[in-house]
Amino acid sequence: MKQHKLRRGDLILAILLSIGFLLSLLYPVWHWLQPDALLTAVISQNGGMIETIDLNLVSQPYEFTIWDATGKEYNIIEVDHGKIRVKEANCAEQIDVKAGWLQDSGDMAVCLPHQLVIELKNATGLEADYIVR
Repeated sequence: MKQHKLRRGDLILAILLSIGFLLSLLYPVWHWLQPDALLTAVISQNGGMIETIDLNLVSQPYEFTIWDATGKEYNIIEVDHGKIRVKEANCAEQIDVKAGWLQDSGDMAVCLPHQLVIELKNATGLEADYIVR
């Protein structure tokens, strides 16, 4: 049988692949060790900001209700540490309720009939321009 010699290029390729493999194992550990992002929920209605909530400072879950100008339409907002959601609304399609918990920068819940928008922003100012899923 003929034995193949390891060439210089083969050795470089093996080293680069090994380094890439090790880095791919280290990334999840590094990501896990990072502190929680400083998330701020910005709640607006009819184009005007109603409230901002620093989600990292929330120690106890709580709820509050946002009414529209007529006093007939409402959205119940639930806030917990690091997350927020529209728990209940009396709009027809319930798209904002179906959005579920918002917990990442760029997440958004929108209720068009009530003109309500909840958007999560990264308080450090480092956030993506667009998120494609």
